[in-house]
Amino acid sequence: MHRNNRQHVHGSSPAADALTRFTALEKAGVADKLAASTDLAAAPSFADQEIRDAVDELKRSTETIARQTESLRQQHDALDRLVQGGRRDKEARASLEAQHLYRWEERRKSVALAVGSSQQSPADRESGS
Repeated sequence: MHRNNRQHVHGSSPAADALTRFTALEKAGVADKLAASTDLAAAPSFADQEIRDAVDELKRSTETIARQTESLRQQHDALDRLVQGGRRDKEARASLEAQHLYRWEERRKSVALAVGSSQQSPADRESGS
């Protein structure tokens, strides 16, 4: 049977068909044996166009993987920036809270001192206690 006249199932491309056949040979453990064999008649023949189509299909797949990899890298970078921004925000919030707590504590001490000194009797104030 000539491969050029072969009907492709579900409209699959010759390259996809060749790749499927090669994958099946690999899974069966035959691909390595065929590659090591000096008997070329034992290897299935592929038309030049099928080989070119398979190479083109692999190039397209590689380009798709490269685009997906770049997209994932960009997503990773964006997520990293969000995490870093979140850390900076958290640190700034903690610093601001610490400043507010310090100011509140200073005011509380000032008020407590003022209240304490206003509650002293005139005799206590004159004696310095």
